[in-house]
Amino acid sequence: MPAMFNPKLSRAVQSYQVSFETVVPAPRARAWAALTAEVADWWPRHFFNHPDPVGFVVEGGIGGRVYEDWGDGAGYLFGTVVVWVPERRMTWACELYPDWTGPGRSYVTFELEEAEGGALVRVTDAGYCIAAPQAADGLGRGWGELVGYHFRGYVEATAGR
Repeated sequence: MPAMFNPKLSRAVQSYQVSFETVVPAPRARAWAALTAEVADWWPRHFFNHPDPVGFVVEGGIGGRVYEDWGDGAGYLFGTVVVWVPERRMTWACELYPDWTGPGRSYVTFELEEAEGGALVRVTDAGYCIAAPQAADGLGRGWGELVGYHFRGYVEATAGR
């Protein structure tokens, strides 16, 4: 039987891109450690998909998973690490699920540079999905809060590490 196409069921995908940057008061190596190895310490509970998560995990290195840990092997996969340059750059390839503007794909890149007063942290989220304007709005606000408030505050509070 030949494949059927139903134009009422198809939706065009659109692209989006959002960026956010901030300077955190710490050397780049410290910012990198907080961004990768200590992410569970600053990722806020209201950003989780589960009411009682165990934590948030970034498995360092190419192919590492980025996910919510719900315990007992359960969780929510955000994506996979596809670029890993320690202390400089990391990119996650993420799925945009139907319950969050998808189907679609997102590429989240974190770049760190030495800057006056600490480390410049730049986040760029670029992707495509069937609800790109909503994704761009939500992701722009989300990365601003995550990196500009929670991550930055955590680095400030733990600067002596």
